[in-house]
Amino acid sequence: KKYPVILFFHGAGERGTDNNAQLAHVAPVFITPEFQAAHPCFVIAPQCPPDQQWVDMPWGALSGVRPAQPSQAMQLALKILDAVEGEYSIDHDRVYAAGLSMGGYAVWDCVTRFPGRFAAGVACCGGGDEKTVTAEVARVPVWAFHSSDDTGGPVGRSRHMIDAMKKMGGAPKYTEYQGLGQ
Repeated sequence: KKYPVILFFHGAGERGTDNNAQLAHVAPVFITPEFQAAHPCFVIAPQCPPDQQWVDMPWGALSGVRPAQPSQAMQLALKILDAVEGEYSIDHDRVYAAGLSMGGYAVWDCVTRFPGRFAAGVACCGGGDEKTVTAEVARVPVWAFHSSDDTGGPVGRSRHMIDAMKKMGGAPKYTEYQGLGQ
């Protein structure tokens, strides 16, 4: 049997070196016995070092240019994914990227850089460089979430990415909340 993989990217507050803080939000849901019984899968939840970002892009700006190369932290996360895919029985058509806040930026980075590698993305409170959305990128199913009053990362970043995907023929899902803050 081949299994799907979820590559989960945590937010900035979970950076560190303890290989534990990144499990604080969302990731534990994927590893509960109930979830695994219903949806058996591999979950990869790497931890970004304290002095790095998944994507070297400013969070507070309404737009930004994606760097030419993935960040060092992203490169290491992708090497972990490569290792898991090489060692275990993985369904290469079901590799998913999910993340929140800083990790939401990572999801957009993965989907725009490697649209053929990821089956779908779930980006919470993230953003990216809307100029990197191509027709191939727009075919990747994405569901983005953001709160209208997010103070950590402007909601416009998610809106811009969703609009860019629609302009290129995609059909992304977008859920915008009111009053949740950061």
